[in-house]
Amino acid sequence: MKILFVCIGNSCRSPMAEAVLKDALAREQLDWTVDSAAIATWNVGRSPEPRCLAVLRENGLDSDHVGRQIREEDFRQFDYIFGMDEGNIRDLQELAPEDCSARIELLGNRHTWIQTML
Repeated sequence: MKILFVCIGNSCRSPMAEAVLKDALAREQLDWTVDSAAIATWNVGRSPEPRCLAVLRENGLDSDHVGRQIREEDFRQFDYIFGMDEGNIRDLQELAPEDCSARIELLGNRHTWIQTML
């Protein structure tokens, strides 16, 4: 399974979701591909926001993620692309190429599916 989390800047919400799912998968010894990306370019090449990293550390998690913008090939390479809010979903639907094979969904609508898989 290949999952991509996307928010506007890839500095707080999507890297946090990535870290949480990676931790859960490691505990279950599942080998999935999990990444996160941005709609915008503001944080490309940067680490997540310090407050995001602090919350992760407080919960025993870490992130070595480097911000990146979503790429056209992501829409073909990932099974699911989860947007963090309705605006992200609209942007993702506009950016998706015609041959998009990923399911684009709002995080929260499918969270029970992820829990079931774990």
